Amino acid sequence: MDKYFWTLDLLFRSNWQDCKPGQLRNMMKKYLKRDHDVFDGADYIIGIYKTDFAHQYQGDALEALDAL
Repeated sequence: MDKYFWTLDLLFRSNWQDCKPGQLRNMMKKYLKRDHDVFDGADYIIGIYKTDFAHQYQGDALEALDAL
């Protein structure tokens, strides 16, 4: 799971201020599919990422993470 989380966290940190939550979630799904061959489990992995990484963010970033 670490390889998935690394990809998701990189995308989130780079784009949370520039993208709407729906756009960012779609981008995350695209990269999971492209880089890790994850198709049906992308929503599940994103959900775990949101839970496991919420403690790293505050304020607007945390709100953006929750909105994914």
